[in-house]
Amino acid sequence: MKTKKIKATYRNGVIEPFDKINLPEGQELEVEFRVLPKTPHELTREEKKATQTRKNPAAQRLIKAMEKPPHLTDADIEALNQSIKEGKIPIKFDSPFEPDEPKNNE
Repeated sequence: MKTKKIKATYRNGVIEPFDKINLPEGQELEVEFRVLPKTPHELTREEKKATQTRKNPAAQRLIKAMEKPPHLTDADIEALNQSIKEGKIPIKFDSPFEPDEPKNNE
């Protein structure tokens, strides 16, 4: 008995092979199938969201927070920008590959 593995879809109660199968009309078959997961481009927006959040509960919380409108005022944004500006630390990098040379700009 010869076996063959094929890919097919199930629509309206009928298994439809992707490719032509060379069998006599009316041939009986024994079918064993495995449901394949959808590819990312086949998922609906809701399915994508559900898949992502099941994998990572933190992502679920982040998405939920992102969907809410921001509650920042202009004053809040200005205060945040000021805090960032004040928190910047100057960084000096002495490269072992480039000797420090006096600048002749003065």
